[in-house]
Amino acid sequence: MKEQKRVNFFFRKADQRKWYSDFFLIFLKDRNELIIDEVAPSFVFHEAHLVDVLKYDCVRIAFAAENVRIDFNISDYGIGFDHLNFQDRYIRFPLYLLYSGATRMAEDRIHVIPKIDSNSLVNRKFCSFLVSNGAASEFRVRFFKELSKYKKVDSGGGFMNNVGGKVADKLSWQSEYKFSLCFENSSTSGYLTEKLIQAYAANTVPIYWGDPDAFGTLKEGKSGINPKAVIWVDESNMKQSIEHILELDSNEELYLSYLNEPLFLDEGHSKIFANKLEDFLCSIFRQNPENAYRRGFGLARMRIENRTKARSSIYTSFIKYLKKRLKS
Repeated sequence: MKEQKRVNFFFRKADQRKWYSDFFLIFLKDRNELIIDEVAPSFVFHEAHLVDVLKYDCVRIAFAAENVRIDFNISDYGIGFDHLNFQDRYIRFPLYLLYSGATRMAEDRIHVIPKIDSNSLVNRKFCSFLVSNGAASEFRVRFFKELSKYKKVDSGGGFMNNVGGKVADKLSWQSEYKFSLCFENSSTSGYLTEKLIQAYAANTVPIYWGDPDAFGTLKEGKSGINPKAVIWVDESNMKQSIEHILELDSNEELYLSYLNEPLFLDEGHSKIFANKLEDFLCSIFRQNPENAYRRGFGLARMRIENRTKARSSIYTSFIKYLKKRLKS
């Protein structure tokens, strides 16, 4: 008989809440009778940087979908980007793995490319660029402008759009190009998102900047990406990176060699992560809440939590007051 577990998914946006809950429940529903309880859960999954979770005095499991560090004074467990070992309290599970369709396509591409006529691959348009967040790293903008001096880079997002409007289907649009400019919003070890995975899944050669530890196997403590399938942009030497791109653009044999490389170095890349995540979550949920609690009862930690609760309460009250004044 399955044991009942009361759980909540505390994320600000409704679409994110449904997406994350649907995903994480896959790993839990076979072994537990899960009851969604938004008032008094025993376990709560929450955004890593959302302090409002403090209203739930239960087992807290933080999920970092952005480039933020998990605060283990606030959360009992964490799921994030960082290459970090912390007892049984943390697992690295990058956000791109939730884009299961694109990840599967990326894993299967090694079998797809040989079936496509090489002439159609080398005679595509030059390079795509799709960005909505213009407030991220200015290096991305500088590189886009610099590469555009040599050949036009088509921008199909809401930021710096030059194709007459935002594209509707990202992967389909990217597949019309030889290269995809897919920079992260920032560069931090382990912070590797769906941008690189989707560009590769669209049968392009990704031009990438972001995770400095992307290249190398998972066993080596790296992010598992094959450097022979991706063009890494060196922030300290933009000119050299652009020359390398132009070399591939003009050398069909070299370009096709990149296309035929697998993206992931470890066999069964996504399965490795899925198995580890299942073990991690099941080890939490097989315990009763009292035994699963990890954040401790030390006076210093309790001061941190209570101080954060007080600040959160003051901020919430101020926002409510401000909204009321704006309406009046």
